[in-house]
Amino acid sequence: MLRLLEVEQHHEQRSPYRYSELQREGLGPPCGYTGMVWSAFRASDDPQTYSYNIPDNMYLWGSLARLLKINAATWEDSYISATAQKLMVDLHDGITKHGIVEVQPGVRMYAYEVDGLGNKLVDFDDPNLPSLLALPLLGYDVYDQQVYSTTRTRILSPANRYFFSGIELRGLGSPHTEAQFVWPLATAVEALTSDSPAQQAELLRMLLKMASGNGLVHESVHVSAISRFTRPEFGWANAMLVVAVETLLGVDCDAQAEVHRLAAIAQREGQEVRVPANQGRDIPQYYEQLEASIKHE
Repeated sequence: MLRLLEVEQHHEQRSPYRYSELQREGLGPPCGYTGMVWSAFRASDDPQTYSYNIPDNMYLWGSLARLLKINAATWEDSYISATAQKLMVDLHDGITKHGIVEVQPGVRMYAYEVDGLGNKLVDFDDPNLPSLLALPLLGYDVYDQQVYSTTRTRILSPANRYFFSGIELRGLGSPHTEAQFVWPLATAVEALTSDSPAQQAELLRMLLKMASGNGLVHESVHVSAISRFTRPEFGWANAMLVVAVETLLGVDCDAQAEVHRLAAIAQREGQEVRVPANQGRDIPQYYEQLEASIKHE
């Protein structure tokens, strides 16, 4: 995996990877070297505009930091140690040099994607994870807090064309879904990364609204008509609601979830027909066939 990451730092020159949906016979859009690792699709499965996804590379930095800790505690492998450390330096340098951009005089924010050739996608975030909004959760401990604060403010505002607000909800939408539909995943992340108790409470209330119709959290929900949603059940979003409740309220959901699970089993079993169609009577032919099949000495 580490060798693959090194190859994809130099995607144009070294990568054998091709995919039929990408331009240039599967190679993807042009990109220059940045030190970051190349990718083609966002967490939502939507194709990237540019080849270096900033939150992906931030998350990779955090993953490599965790790998170093595991390696130090277990394998003590010199190749893993040296390669992971070099990758982390390259990633941070690339994010700092190419991923922090000036959008107005004196106003700097994190771009969502760049290509290393001067092009960038700003005032945008994917509502899945990893995302720019989720930066404090990604393990990228060396991020610029002021730049993140500016980024957060802008992507949670009309500066982002995929930020929607309505009668019931507000939040981040996606090119993956229709306009005016916001994603509970992003709402949970917004709550988990907020330092305002009042805002956290507001976002938790919105998350509960997003479990409209069947009591489960959906992929996306219309901001003014919560009965309209995509995907009746989206496991990832349901899991993030649990994380938000446990983290922000200090509640352990495991015990109550087990009570709910056992009650559901009892209800299902209570509705099952537990008596065979023949009312449980023995069938002599069964025993005759069984006895005939047994070899006796």
